[in-house]
Formats: sequence, structure tokens, C-alpha cells
Amino acid sequence: MAIDVFVATRNFVFYDFNINQINTEVKYMGGISHNELNFLLKLAKNYNLKQFLFLDCYENTVFNRKQVETMSLELKILEKHINIKNKVLDILNRSIAMVKSKDDLYLKIEGD
Repeated sequence: MAIDVFVATRNFVFYDFNINQINTEVKYMGGISHNELNFLLKLAKNYNLKQFLFLDCYENTVFNRKQVETMSLELKILEKHINIKNKVLDILNRSIAMVKSKDDLYLKIEGD
């Protein structure tokens, strides 16, 4: 099963469709396998990258604008230690850039 990555507005992230349905934005950014994510989580643990350690393959995880700032710095550290182009890093970098580009966007990672 894949872990799905979304960038979305608050009402989608927190299932609050009673407010502002018209302004709901959801963008599917890609899927990540358990193996791919577990590989990054092991690296993150080795380098004590705290935001990454909140990720859970089996639960939903949401990051707000401030949290993705830290995650962006942590991604740079991970990129230095991975010698190949990594699909997961690409998905996360694009997602983080989108969240940082506009107020009221969140990064939502849906585990299975």
C-alpha cells in the first residue's frame, strides 16, 4: 500500500467541510511506498531530524507552515546523505514549496 501526500487547505485537512467549502484546495503530490519512507525515517533517526520522526506509515500526519520550514532544512540534510535522485525527496520538496507559497495550506501525509 502507498502513503499518499497531499497539500490542502485547513477544511480538507481537518475534515471541516462546514466552513468555507468554496475555498477548498486539494493537490495530490504523489505516493510513497512503506519501504521508501522507512528508509528515510531510518536516516532521519540517525541524524536526529525531529520533524521527520513524526511521520507514521500507518497514520495520518499533518504539518503546518512553521513545521514545514523545519522539515525543509531537514530535507537538505537528508539530500546530502543520499547519492541518488530520490522520488520521496522530490515529492516532499515540491509539497513543502507549495505549502510555503500560500497561507492556509498544510502538508498532509495519509498512511494506510
